[in-house]
Amino acid sequence: MSNNRENPSPPQPIQTEVFEIARKFIEMQNNEQQVRLQEIQATSKDHDNQKEIALASINAQKEDRKESRETYQAESTKNKIFIFAVVLVLAILAVVLIQLGYASLAEEIIKYALAAVLGAFGGYGYAIRTISTMRNQED
Repeated sequence: MSNNRENPSPPQPIQTEVFEIARKFIEMQNNEQQVRLQEIQATSKDHDNQKEIALASINAQKEDRKESRETYQAESTKNKIFIFAVVLVLAILAVVLIQLGYASLAEEIIKYALAAVLGAFGGYGYAIRTISTMRNQED
């Protein structure tokens, strides 16, 4: 009997209350862990979405710049062909005028044509610099 006095067992209702409190505590901890796990999954999905958006943006920029380069090269080629055609027509006109005895007229036409071509080159160069400056400011 002395053992019973040293380790008296707690009354049954107190033991049940302790177990019930412990069970509720464990349940609450499990619920908190589930909520935290859902938060982590949502954050992970958000990061994945942001990564996809960033990659799509980079690819769109690459395509846009590729198209810009192709457009610029096409314009440049057309401009060079046009200038070559104008110079060729003027040269043929000058040769014909000289053959017909209008050398002074051919000289005047060449002067004005050269002035026009130089003005066109200057205007074209100015436009390219202006467009380049505007694109750099946008980036």
